[in-house]
Amino acid sequence: MKVLQVNNLSRYQKQFARDVWNNEYPQTLFHRTDDTFDAYLNSLDDVNHYFIEIDNVTVGWFMDFVRQGDKWFAVIIDRASHGIGLGQEVLQYLKTSNSSLYGWVITEDSNYVRKDGSPYLSPLAFYLKHGFEICEGETLVTNKINAVKVVWRR
Repeated sequence: MKVLQVNNLSRYQKQFARDVWNNEYPQTLFHRTDDTFDAYLNSLDDVNHYFIEIDNVTVGWFMDFVRQGDKWFAVIIDRASHGIGLGQEVLQYLKTSNSSLYGWVITEDSNYVRKDGSPYLSPLAFYLKHGFEICEGETLVTNKINAVKVVWRR
């Protein structure tokens, strides 16, 4: 796995990030236009973008950013590259330079589908297995998703 860190996304990188977002996240979070994706990215502070490459092929995107003084993260890996340990490597990468990480994780009891109609499976068990804890009482319930806030602390 090779990780490429960038602060400003090229046109190709932004398109890859939007495509992997739209393909892997639930359809309810779909960004129909570049403008909505740009608005989301522009709402984040102190963003670092990272691209995961295997054999010179980009297979994932993750980022960290600051929200209300805390370091947050998001990880999206193309489905074709699931199950080979990339998610664990990404978390290890993020943990080496941060003392804590926060994120929203869609809950197990969700009933979401991806844009291609395949089921979206919650990654909550994965994060709990890798040392994250659920922040009790911290939930995100919208017309788009139901999620819990998770945290990892060194």
